[in-house]
Amino acid sequence: MKVPTPLLLSGLLICGCSRNNPVTHPKVELIEPGKDITSFKGYTLHVDKREGNSIEGVQIVKFSPDGNDLFLSASNATIVATSDPKTVHLVLIGVTSKKQSQSKVITQKVGRMELVLEE
Repeated sequence: MKVPTPLLLSGLLICGCSRNNPVTHPKVELIEPGKDITSFKGYTLHVDKREGNSIEGVQIVKFSPDGNDLFLSASNATIVATSDPKTVHLVLIGVTSKKQSQSKVITQKVGRMELVLEE
């Protein structure tokens, strides 16, 4: 059976677009499993696993001058394409936040969160 060329090419195009094509630019390339990434203003990022744009076991700390640091953890996240090579846009899923305020720790289940980390 002969498959018409336009049909074959459109099928290949659809298959190619559905893959997890990794976002690449200098800041995204810094995201490596098992390493603490401190290249973003006031944040430290740590991931357990990365495959393309998908990351798992995400830990983020936002440092505050007054010592009330914010701790975020997410079961997984997606790195979203951005045209700015100095930022990383993350969509976090299964997020829990913890913030120390005075003498108590406030814990919240957030669920989903978008975060843009800047150089």
